[in-house]
Amino acid sequence: MREKQKSEVTNPHRYQYQIKVATPDNKLLQQNPKTGDDDKKKSDDRTPVSESDLKSGYGSGMWNDPFNEPISLTEKKEEPKEVDETELKEAPVKEIDTSKSGEASVAEKKKELTQGVVKASDSKVWTVSQFFEHYNAYDITDKNFTDEELKFFETYRDDAQKYLDRPNMVWTVKTNLTGEAIANAARRTYLKYGRDFSKVLPVTFVLAQAQLETSLGADTKGNRNNAFNIGEYDSGTRDWVEKITDPEMGTAMYMDLMAEDYLSKRTPEDLLKDGGYLNEQDNRYASDKSYEEGLRNQINFNKRYIEKATPEGKVEVSKRVVGNYHGKAFTNQIEDLQLIQYKLNEIGLLSDEDYVKEGVRKKELTPEKLATIRHDGTKNTPESESGSLGSADTVAISELSATIKAIETFQQKVMKVGSTVDGWIQIGGTTHGALMKSTPELTAMQLRTYKQRQARYDSDQYFAKEAEKAIERTNKQKAAKERAKKEAEKQAAKPSLPTKEEFLKIHEDSEDEAIANELLCYVYEHPKFVKAVINDSGYFRSDNIAFYLTKGIDDLSKLNSGLLLSLKSNLESGYTVSEEEEQIIRLKEAITGKLMGVKSSEKSDFDNHKLKLKRGVLTIVAEGSDEQTKYVHWPKTDASGVTLGKGYDCGNRSEKFISRDLVKMGMEKNQAKLISKSAGLKGKNAEEWVRKNKKKVGEIPLSVQYKLFNEEFNSQKNTAKELATKNYKTKSNINARSRELKKGKPSGTYRMTEDEWESIHPAIMEYIVDLKYRGDYGWDRIEWVNEIVKNKELSDLEKLKALKKLNDGALQKYTKGVPRRSRLRSSYLTLVIEAMESGKEIEFEKFNADEDKKYINEFIAYDQNLTNKNKLLASVGKDGKNNPADIKKVKKWLKQKGYSVTEGNKWQEADHQSLISFQEELINKSLLKSKYKDGRVDVKGTTIKYLSI
Repeated sequence: MREKQKSEVTNPHRYQYQIKVATPDNKLLQQNPKTGDDDKKKSDDRTPVSESDLKSGYGSGMWNDPFNEPISLTEKKEEPKEVDETELKEAPVKEIDTSKSGEASVAEKKKELTQGVVKASDSKVWTVSQFFEHYNAYDITDKNFTDEELKFFETYRDDAQKYLDRPNMVWTVKTNLTGEAIANAARRTYLKYGRDFSKVLPVTFVLAQAQLETSLGADTKGNRNNAFNIGEYDSGTRDWVEKITDPEMGTAMYMDLMAEDYLSKRTPEDLLKDGGYLNEQDNRYASDKSYEEGLRNQINFNKRYIEKATPEGKVEVSKRVVGNYHGKAFTNQIEDLQLIQYKLNEIGLLSDEDYVKEGVRKKELTPEKLATIRHDGTKNTPESESGSLGSADTVAISELSATIKAIETFQQKVMKVGSTVDGWIQIGGTTHGALMKSTPELTAMQLRTYKQRQARYDSDQYFAKEAEKAIERTNKQKAAKERAKKEAEKQAAKPSLPTKEEFLKIHEDSEDEAIANELLCYVYEHPKFVKAVINDSGYFRSDNIAFYLTKGIDDLSKLNSGLLLSLKSNLESGYTVSEEEEQIIRLKEAITGKLMGVKSSEKSDFDNHKLKLKRGVLTIVAEGSDEQTKYVHWPKTDASGVTLGKGYDCGNRSEKFISRDLVKMGMEKNQAKLISKSAGLKGKNAEEWVRKNKKKVGEIPLSVQYKLFNEEFNSQKNTAKELATKNYKTKSNINARSRELKKGKPSGTYRMTEDEWESIHPAIMEYIVDLKYRGDYGWDRIEWVNEIVKNKELSDLEKLKALKKLNDGALQKYTKGVPRRSRLRSSYLTLVIEAMESGKEIEFEKFNADEDKKYINEFIAYDQNLTNKNKLLASVGKDGKNNPADIKKVKKWLKQKGYSVTEGNKWQEADHQSLISFQEELINKSLLKSKYKDGRVDVKGTTIKYLSI
């Protein structure tokens, strides 16, 4: 026998066993290998699996919450005695003796169970040969299990099937896993390892691992029956993987491996700890250090879903709320009120008097830690003073006026200014998280600074200051233009223009700086030539030439906008050093000058009295540059298909319609026919099609791209209108009327009339259509947007400001994966807001691809200028470089957010604490992971993203 068996005797999580392959004439008998006693005797010495155990966690070896200490059945066993190793080598076959059974029915049932001998593998680790050898050695039919065991496996099967039947999931149509197959695999493992529930993983664990590995069998590397990728490696697939004949065998192989090599030394709870997923040789299951965290998160979700799903597959939402809430939820339950009232009292928002008056503390349930200290120094606990409402299961809203008032105060004055003040807290929600992390000191500080933060929130001084800065920049740019004019007059000799090929041939051996000096002769008169030379000079040379060329020009404002953008793009494409950063900043300032200081001949487009904008420019820029969209591409989301140009998605169209649309827009028939073959493909299938056919399709003509965009933009606008105005309910509750019905609101709360839709300000309409373009105009987001747009008490300017606040706040939850698009939306709204505040008329016209490219460049320049204002050259804070200029910016941002900072350009401890508090605020709102609460603002980190808004 193995050496491992000696240690198993003293390990309460192991069960000694032997295996003998069954034949039709040889039934299996479970035995104790030490004594030869039958399994019935041994089960009598253990605490049996109760019905409550089965319901709450699939037997005692499982758990309800992987972050709580499990109460394991195996922990109830007595410690086995040491035995002589020789006694473990052979175990005679015995008939099951039921004479000592306490219950005749159980004894009769056990007498019918399959009998046999279990023999362990000679290998110290799990082997595939041993698995295949014994796979069919067990009778897994119902007759071989007790009623309690059958109940366990039926629940196991049903819970697995509930999750596999989740609607609209990719695996629901692709996986061949079933709840029956998973439960049967669990039965085999249970029998093989001595009827020990601690060797059967919880169904939520099994489902989570299958989902992480192969999306529950929908995305296997090879054999579709191998949902757990056993035997699949980066170097290749093991030959025996093809022998897995069905999903039940694939699941059983995974469970057998886990029972043999992982659950031999550890419980499932141990495996889920950070760095804990180790086999008995202490080797990791996965190299990814965050694997356990991902598995825990998925298990928690699976568990919540299974608990909420009905047998019909519907999910019942159970919402727990404390306070003034009248919706469908478990409201003001004693356990929840105890927690919230105690915390409100601790931070000083619920007085001791009100705490005693409205307290719902039950004498026998209240722990000592809930005691508060009276002014005389004595403890105020429920055992010395009991609340008047202590015996109720729930408490009426009318009896919680002080508690509700305390909640409103917390929402209004302690949380971020502008937070919703509704007088109720959802357990597990944002307000609940913020309250649980609040301290008396933090609360006191927020209350002291509330008026200051509220005043800043309401004032427009920030925008006024920005307008003054813009005027100052314009004056500087005018002076720079005068200098550029004088410099241009010095250009006496104008050399003849060579072709791009001739120039590169002549200078193919020249140094990068020499090429740049030569190009200086052409930058003013022939900017397109300069751009072509730089772009075709090669990846490693283009950024160097751009650097020397930029450095050699004293006044960049004289250059063409297209050349400025090209120089900046080349400088940013490679690794940048501090010298290059200086030139990039100069280029950005010059680009901004092109937008802010326009020639008098162009004042009809953009001057002190008018801001002319072209429809769709926001979405055109957000969808990508012409260079990025000239090939078919996939936007890297499961809901997206093969995409052309600025958002024409083939995943939602038929082959016939794609071919018709493309030919109508001027594409050649052969190219259109090839692209139409991608109809209906989405996600990974679309990605694979693009990889194989991108070169075959070739470039998409620019004219076709923009014609398709105009069609798609109008289509998205019409769909947005339907979502906003139609008076019907959708299954997914995506449109405005559905949201009203879902929340019990009267018609017209979110749904717009035709007149309301048609009267929307053009800039707001641009914003709404861009939301719809990416799927952000629906569900709760359509509530938020329409509530602002429909508000008749707000002017258009006030609506734009409210939408910008929404875009930079609540919508960030849904746009984490597309930060650039979120930023562009914010910049677009800011552009219009600034123009309206300065008294400019806003004028919208249809976009013409042949004539209006400058509007794209101007908006890009404007966005880059705003981004540059909110950019640091190096990190600030703990272990940062702490440049004085950067420190000044960070302090300014913190002060704008309502945090106290020190004077001067040095980073001090008080500043550090304020930054930590801000990061805690982000964590409470689930915008920042707790591991990044480091007291530092990095150049491209999450903290600066929200701090600089």
